[in-house]
Amino acid sequence: QGRLASELGDHDLAWQYVQTASLLAPTEPLLAADLADLADATERWEELAELCGRLTQAQADGPGALTMGMRHAEALLRAGRHEEAEAVLDRIVGAAPGYLPVVALRERQALADSDWERVIGLYLSEAGAARQGMIFGPARDASVPNDAEWAAAAYVAAGDICALRLARPDDAHAAYTQALEASPGHWPAVCALESLLDDNGRLEETCEHLEKQLEGVTAAPGGAGEG
Repeated sequence: QGRLASELGDHDLAWQYVQTASLLAPTEPLLAADLADLADATERWEELAELCGRLTQAQADGPGALTMGMRHAEALLRAGRHEEAEAVLDRIVGAAPGYLPVVALRERQALADSDWERVIGLYLSEAGAARQGMIFGPARDASVPNDAEWAAAAYVAAGDICALRLARPDDAHAAYTQALEASPGHWPAVCALESLLDDNGRLEETCEHLEKQLEGVTAAPGGAGEG
């Protein structure tokens, strides 16, 4: 009856049916999952947070643990329970450092607050996880590839904030250099580093930087040096 009511669009009635059923079978995971979906649909954030917390505990060692943990944290945020949400997110990144959904959520919050120091730290965390192949969860074995381009893009984003928001050219230089270490020839990093050096009157270093990048292009397979 609950699912029928939900399919007919009466989520409040469906909530009543499924909630009653869950009281009769409180340990049934399918009922808890259905109730969580209905809590989301009816914006019952407190109830959703409690349900997701129970489901997270039930799936603590399962393949869906990270996903359910994220849902729990988001429900807590919607319920206004920010400290509890941060604690859940901390547990997730403790198990999966640099896990992208957590990083992205925290990046949005930090950007909204103009907390540039925190944004930089999050971008660097994202870059490190990408280099280790861990942005979508812990690598299960050595065959999981890293994502050099993703890492380089995150380093460039961190460098841009240092250069453009905080006027910290040395930190920007370090971030752009890390981007090129992660992905040699990464064009946004090449351009950003060139602009940074040029803007700070480091013309000799600008020339050296461009020469180095040109050498990399000509040395690559199919580059200008072949023929």
